[in-house]
Amino acid sequence: MELDLEKTLRVILSGIHEAVPEDALRKKVAKALAKGRPLRIKVGIDPTAPEVHIGHLVPYGKMRQLQDLGHVGVVVIGDYTAQIGDPTGRDATRQALTHEQVRVNAELYMKQLYTVLDPARTEVRYQTEWYGTFDLAKTLRLLQEVTLAQMLQHETFRVRYEQNKPLGLHELCYPVLQGYDSVAINADIEMGDPAQKFNILVGRDLMERQGMEPQVALLMPILLGTDGVEKMSKSLGNHVGVLMSPEDQFGRTMSIPDAVMENWYALFVGQSGEELAATKKQIAADPMGAKKLLAEKVVARFHGPAAAAAALEDFRRKFSERTLELENIPEARLDSFSPASVTNIVATSFQLSNSEVRRLVKQGGIKLDGDTLTDAEAPIDRPGVLKVGKKKWLRLLG
Repeated sequence: MELDLEKTLRVILSGIHEAVPEDALRKKVAKALAKGRPLRIKVGIDPTAPEVHIGHLVPYGKMRQLQDLGHVGVVVIGDYTAQIGDPTGRDATRQALTHEQVRVNAELYMKQLYTVLDPARTEVRYQTEWYGTFDLAKTLRLLQEVTLAQMLQHETFRVRYEQNKPLGLHELCYPVLQGYDSVAINADIEMGDPAQKFNILVGRDLMERQGMEPQVALLMPILLGTDGVEKMSKSLGNHVGVLMSPEDQFGRTMSIPDAVMENWYALFVGQSGEELAATKKQIAADPMGAKKLLAEKVVARFHGPAAAAAALEDFRRKFSERTLELENIPEARLDSFSPASVTNIVATSFQLSNSEVRRLVKQGGIKLDGDTLTDAEAPIDRPGVLKVGKKKWLRLLG
């Protein structure tokens, strides 16, 4: 059992941001293994949109590692909380979704998560199972477990309160509802990114108040977006979507700065220890080769090895290795241009006149990730590598 304990702890703690509290984690794992009971690993999602990007998959990669050791992944679909929207990091109230919108999004979401998770060791639970039977009396009994002072320790709530910005009572309920999910499913571990720490610890507190053994918070690092600066986000346009074509996934991965590769190899590929150390040396010695290998791994995860090989060949056709050294070309952020049109971006970046840009477009001389741009006034709304003429290059960041 000691061997199983150490192996399980190594898997759990490898590559994480923080375990809270870590000593309780060791005790919990030891107790579960001694009883021959699989750990229940929880991740909650609010399916406010149907598309999953690879940044969303970080905790599910860890969940899959634990599933492979025999433990159970529990995905809680926030069909109630999604109608509120997680207020964390928001300076304004989010627009509510209908229950039907949430259900449709959830079905599409799970199909994408199963590209990582083992369906045989995954429980999918909807909040409707427990909140669907809550009456007012039960709701009030739950809310009396927390205080306003406790909720105002949440940074987002505190800042909005201090700045006299709208803060709905329903938003204050969000951490409590997420926390009670852990009571309902009897979670051992709940995973999330560092911004979820407050909500996860509310769940731990509620479990203790119910006389249950409380869950442990397992906080995962954040996968950086293709811009190498911000957290991956569809709204920022710096994401790689699970449903994107192999060519788009490959091209977007190739657009990331070299400095971001270690983050992706660790969090998306799942490397650590000696393997990650070897990859770091490879990145330093041959960044282009390391990036192509990473892009192949991204495409192969969702489309298979054959599609990955085809995407690599497509990339080679579009970008001659003699003329394109991606790591050395200049960079610019899309939001630094207003408007972010083909004409404005190219004219500003390469000191060309608007008429020169329009002539280049007409001649097929401007390409984004190898695709010829045909409308000089069209907006460029995604990151990528822009080729202007035969010798000018610009990496556009989200």
